Amino acid sequence: MAPTTDTAWPGRSILDEDEAERRELLPGDAPVLDAAEVDNRKALLCALCDALTGVGVRCVPVSRRRLVLEKFGQKAPLRPSGLIDPELWFFITEDRMGSVRTDGTAFRLDTGQELSVGDVSAAARAICALPAASLVF
Repeated sequence: MAPTTDTAWPGRSILDEDEAERRELLPGDAPVLDAAEVDNRKALLCALCDALTGVGVRCVPVSRRRLVLEKFGQKAPLRPSGLIDPELWFFITEDRMGSVRTDGTAFRLDTGQELSVGDVSAAARAICALPAASLVF
């Protein structure tokens, strides 16, 4: 079930530079998505969230936004501001946590592993089976 408002997807504060570099999630590198694409991706992540919650995994859906600030009088072309890939953070245990994004065809874990969006239950089982050492959050 897809959320009806963005209030169901709490915003994330700006990542500090070390964390952003470690996770390679610099918002400036991600493309801005139109509202329909963001809604589609949120719906897929929500389905995965439901499957993970069903097996006892805590999840937090997260909106991501790139904000480009203009310097007064600057005439250089700037990248657009807007919504970028939403994420789903999951917490299996205290030392087994991670995040997942999707492009609509596959779930992409922060470890680089890809899981099919066609079988959400199988994706949830695969996430639960990941060893702690492979989950980097």
